Amino acid sequence: MQYKKSDFYYNLPEGLIAQTPAEPRDSSRLLVYDRATGTTEHLIFRDIAEKLKDGDVLVVNIQRFCLRGCLRIRKTAERSKFFC
Repeated sequence: MQYKKSDFYYNLPEGLIAQTPAEPRDSSRLLVYDRATGTTEHLIFRDIAEKLKDGDVLVVNIQRFCLRGCLRIRKTAERSKFFC
């Protein structure tokens, strides 16, 4: 599948952009989309491990202002930094 940058453009109202991090940090909201069923589920980020299966890859933006720095975490707790 070939992606274009425009595939990821969407309208995000200013009032929905977090101005400060959630406290505690792992209490932030998490939206889970199931591609097989087309359903969505609202969770708390600390519960993400329940959704990961062996072989899954989680990509996390670790940069404060630059969207290019990412951290890849496998369920096996293997970590590796990469830059897009």
